[in-house]
Amino acid sequence: MISASSLKVDFGGRAIFDNISFQINKDDKVALIGKNGSGKSTLLKILSGNTPEYSKYIAVVKGTKIGYLSQDIDFTDTQSVFDEVYKSHSVLSSIQLRIEKIDEIIAITTDYESKEFYDLLDERADLESKFNILGGYQLKERVERILIGLGFSGEQFEKATALLSGGWRMRVELAKILVEEPDLILLDEPTNHLDIDSIEWLEDHLTNYPGAYVIVSHDKLFLDNTTDRTLELFQGKVYDYPFSYTQAIEYKNEIKAQAIAAKQNQEKSIRETEKFIEKFRAKASKARQVQSRVKQLEKIDIIQVPDEDVVLPDINFKSAIAPGKVIVSGEEVSKSFGTENLFNKINFSINRGEKVALIGKNGKGKSTLIKMIMNVENYLGKISLGHNVIPGYFAQNQADELNPEITVYNTIFDIVTGEMTSKVRNILGAFLFSEDDVFKKVKVLSGGERNRLALCKLIVEPSNFLLMDEPTNHLDMQSKEVLKNSLKNYDGTMLLVSHDRDFLSGLVDTIYEVSNQNIKEFHGDLHDYFEERKSIQLKEIQKQQNLQIAKEKTDYKDQKKVKNQLSKTEEQISELEKEIKELEAKIEKMNEFDEKLLKVYDSKKKELEEKVKFWEQLLVEADSLK
Repeated sequence: MISASSLKVDFGGRAIFDNISFQINKDDKVALIGKNGSGKSTLLKILSGNTPEYSKYIAVVKGTKIGYLSQDIDFTDTQSVFDEVYKSHSVLSSIQLRIEKIDEIIAITTDYESKEFYDLLDERADLESKFNILGGYQLKERVERILIGLGFSGEQFEKATALLSGGWRMRVELAKILVEEPDLILLDEPTNHLDIDSIEWLEDHLTNYPGAYVIVSHDKLFLDNTTDRTLELFQGKVYDYPFSYTQAIEYKNEIKAQAIAAKQNQEKSIRETEKFIEKFRAKASKARQVQSRVKQLEKIDIIQVPDEDVVLPDINFKSAIAPGKVIVSGEEVSKSFGTENLFNKINFSINRGEKVALIGKNGKGKSTLIKMIMNVENYLGKISLGHNVIPGYFAQNQADELNPEITVYNTIFDIVTGEMTSKVRNILGAFLFSEDDVFKKVKVLSGGERNRLALCKLIVEPSNFLLMDEPTNHLDMQSKEVLKNSLKNYDGTMLLVSHDRDFLSGLVDTIYEVSNQNIKEFHGDLHDYFEERKSIQLKEIQKQQNLQIAKEKTDYKDQKKVKNQLSKTEEQISELEKEIKELEAKIEKMNEFDEKLLKVYDSKKKELEEKVKFWEQLLVEADSLK
């Protein structure tokens, strides 16, 4: 479907890709991995066709539609959320526009016998058929399903996209790609702006996606759940593994271990051969054997072991003095933005040593709650930090607090003391600052680099209560592992906001779920939370099913009762009509006034009217029960 042949890309004299070749086939589900700076985003951009200078290296099967989600998008959308996504399906949109245009022409046509008029009718019929075949009549439902899956509420459908934050606009861009269903999707960090529920929905959607896709992501669990092939970019080369991410890494490590063992055996054999040659070189009786060994050495194909990846050191957070038992507590806490209520008189308490994950849908108040605890956001109620609590806070915009005029190195060196002063380079290296990078001024760093530096700064500042909002953004997998290990060894208390399930798994022991203006506490790790939530959902489904069954049973009984009443009433009406007819015949033959007969007649007429009204009510009730 698409292939790269001998692709070579250089940046600043460094080979990003050194004659790499590979192919993406129909239905391939590919993870594209590699360290930060290895060229993952660059490769996706080249495959998307947005870099014409490299088009000679890329071959695309004619007619292949490609959808590309970049991390950097110049948003030009001006419509509502729903219209932006609905109209993004170019084929169906163009058909619909043409049908509407034809309808406008037909509406003002007066010559119904002309060839042009019949041609328009034929074209409209063809377009209508094509629209139907391509799923045009299901498009509205598909758009709604995808938007809801990505976290949009029905109220947001008509909201102008220009009023959305960057993260929500990225969701709109992702929805547009998923609605159009191109043959190949290129996704660059698609989970960056999604909450856990939306990530799970996207996993399920991609698993059933009819086309191919290539995903760049630092979310290991997401890659494992959505891909079955892995392309690794490493030192300018591409390595192709027919496995999902975790299996690919295990396979790579196994091959490397085998290569190291084989190289060690080969080196041992070479040493023994060289020793034999040296020992018997001067003996004429061994000349033939010596020459044979020399030729053996010349023919040896030296085993190459893949270059060692940099092993990043474990870094430990610096502990402050011991705090009291209660770290933070909230009483009757409420928070609103205008008419939107985030929290309504919530109560919570976090004790010393607890490691808490704060999770929930985006926009429900996770980041706001941390800001309220740090007293940088106003609220109603009472939030109190405990005795001797020294918080360490990492916000999503924490990079803005760095001094732009000093170097990366001095940002850390100026705040460390004691033995830590000799470990500054190691600490910075763990967060991808190496060699000359450490002497750059903060003001020249990218947004991701500044975030990593802010995280690094947090590590070396003493604290006993860490509050961290999406700390894994902009970290590659190795750096995330360093951070996770550091947090595991941290002897203080933590409150983390993160959508990275692999990062949270095995790290936290308590879950706070934010929803419905409240906080619900789950004791246990992330796995326990998902199991409990699944159990609650299954119970709710079972409850709804039981209610439905009970309703159906009741409806059935009611239907049967109404049916019997209808049948009985119809018989009564028939009998009354018969009696009235007989009475009318008697009245016609009446020779003298018979008051009693007339009263019976009037009574029967009224009874018939009442029975007919009752019969009509029964018909309405029977229809509603259906």
